[in-house]
Amino acid sequence: EFSFCDGSLHRLNSTVLLGDAIHTVKPYFGLGVNSAFEDVITLRDAMDRSRSGNQDDDDFENALREFSGMRGPNARALVELSRSFDKDTRNPVNLASFLVPLLLDSTFHRLLPGIFERTALGLLQDERYSFQEVVQRKYRDRVLQMASIISIFLIMGELYTALSRGI
Repeated sequence: EFSFCDGSLHRLNSTVLLGDAIHTVKPYFGLGVNSAFEDVITLRDAMDRSRSGNQDDDDFENALREFSGMRGPNARALVELSRSFDKDTRNPVNLASFLVPLLLDSTFHRLLPGIFERTALGLLQDERYSFQEVVQRKYRDRVLQMASIISIFLIMGELYTALSRGI
């Protein structure tokens, strides 16, 4: 089972976890090495920000704490996204739960691109968004999509009722 490291990604000022040690994904997902590079860049940036002219252990521990706070939520989001695509599609329910969101995302984005995002797979290819932002954007889309679908059915019901009364 693929998993993620929840909570702190470091121990004191001597150990830090990176790459697959904090977020394992299926190889075909294509994001394992890229996310490991992001881990390294995030750690480097946190270390650069924590330097105050000396190499104090407290500065290094602060950098590791900052790294954990920044990458922890993204590690969780990456693994959850990976799991959402990793279903045994021989099962019709799993196949539907894989295909329906892709079809909804594609259709709504094509109709209203200023409101609805591309598919999650498309957003994952956009380096402007963190894994956590992709999850948040897709959640927002799903809520708007469901509200739109319910509204359409309510309007259709009202129209049917009005037409059946001869109005």
